[in-house]
Amino acid sequence: MERIATANTGILNPGSRSVFQDLIPGTQNGTDLGATWHTAVQEEIMAIIEGNGLPAEATLAQMLQGVTRMTASGYADLSASTALTYDQSAVAVTAAAGNVVLTLPPAGIAGSVGGVATVLPAHFRISRFDSTLNTVSLVCSGSDAIWVAGSFVTTMQI
Repeated sequence: MERIATANTGILNPGSRSVFQDLIPGTQNGTDLGATWHTAVQEEIMAIIEGNGLPAEATLAQMLQGVTRMTASGYADLSASTALTYDQSAVAVTAAAGNVVLTLPPAGIAGSVGGVATVLPAHFRISRFDSTLNTVSLVCSGSDAIWVAGSFVTTMQI
């Protein structure tokens, strides 16, 4: 995203970033926020919202929901089998008491990117925090598949 670069943007130091200027009547014009800048801000925000499977709606919590899905704010601490939801973006699993099965929700989240309707993937970060011989299994919904950069088997503990 570019910084504001209109005629009325103040510069702190040569080669420095631009800053907003206050309007001082008769002395200094306020910073002019051009259409290009507004569009860039809108598209940056919408990328977070739509990129996390949320529809483009006029609600005030969409950005928060998008960021929550991207971060550990959507954190779940699990020690029993469960069906995950889209808002559990980060999952810490302990299988010390027995095997754990995590069922993923359908990967096809209806959404849009740049105003174009599409099906978005679901993203989860799952970490295991025990060193027992019990298993943690991921089960897909329907014909969905789990995508990893290659196949792997891990017995590692974090």
